[in-house]
Amino acid sequence: MATTGRYIPPALRNRPAGDQPPEPPTTAQKLYHLRDIEAYFGHAPHGQELQLNSQGNTNPDDANNMGSENNHLTSPSSNDPSPNSLETHKQEQEQEQSAQSRSHGTLNTTAADQDTLAYIVLFYKAHPYWESRNEVFCRTNIDLLLADTSTISYPLFVQQPSPSRTSYTRIPSNNCHHKFAGFHLIKSIRYLEPRSLELAAYLEAKFGNRRRESASWRENFSKRWAVIRMELDEKRREEGLGIPEADGEGQREGKGVNELLREMRGAGGGDGLCG
Repeated sequence: MATTGRYIPPALRNRPAGDQPPEPPTTAQKLYHLRDIEAYFGHAPHGQELQLNSQGNTNPDDANNMGSENNHLTSPSSNDPSPNSLETHKQEQEQEQSAQSRSHGTLNTTAADQDTLAYIVLFYKAHPYWESRNEVFCRTNIDLLLADTSTISYPLFVQQPSPSRTSYTRIPSNNCHHKFAGFHLIKSIRYLEPRSLELAAYLEAKFGNRRRESASWRENFSKRWAVIRMELDEKRREEGLGIPEADGEGQREGKGVNELLREMRGAGGGDGLCG
C-alpha cells in the first residue's frame, strides 16, 4: 500500500478525504529589514546621521567647517541669529553628536534617549546558546544593563539566515531579514571578566574553529562580556509593532515607539534597565 508520508490516526484512516480535519493554521512570521527597525526607533539611515536639519552642514566635528561657522556666528551683522536660535542650533548639534556616541549592536537605544535600553537584535550565529538556553552573549553597550531586570520587557529581533549564506558573516547586511520574536524579559545577567576561563569557553563556543586573527581574538578576550538570559513575556505575546514589514505591506496597527517606551517606563516604575 502506498504511503503518503503523513501519519493518520487509525480512527480517521477510513474517513473520506473531505471529512479529514483541516491542517492547523500556520502563523506567518513578521520579517523586517534592519534599516526599518532602526528607523522605527528614531535612527537616521546610514550615511545621513551627520546632516543637520536646519543648516545643511555635514560633519559638526570637521575643523574647517566649525571654524567658518563660528566666524559667521560671531561676526557683527544685522543678520546675526538671536541668542535663542544659537542655543537651539547648539542643542541640535549636541543631540546629533550624542546619537552617534553608541554603536548599533545587540543592545540598542532610541536615537532620542541614548541611556535607556529600547530593543535587542540577535545577529546570525552570534549567540551560541540562544536556541538551547535563551542566552544572549554580547559586550557592546552592556552599560545599559542594571541590576533590576524584573519588570520591563523589550522587543527582540532575530536575524534570519539567507538561503545563499553558507558561512558566518561578521557584519550583517542592512537588507537581511529579521524576525520579530516578541517582547522578552531579562531574567538574569552574568558578567564574564576579561581573560577568564569562562569567557574563553564562551568565545570558543561563539567562534568555534573559524580562523580568526590573533589580534582580534585578544581584543575579544580582553573585554568584559555579558551573558543575558531572556524569557518571552507571555502577557505581551499578541502585541505588535508599527514597523513596515520586509514585504513592504507594513503593519501600521502596532504601537508607535513613543507609546511603547512610555509603557515600558511606566511598567518599570523608574527602576528598569536604563543607564
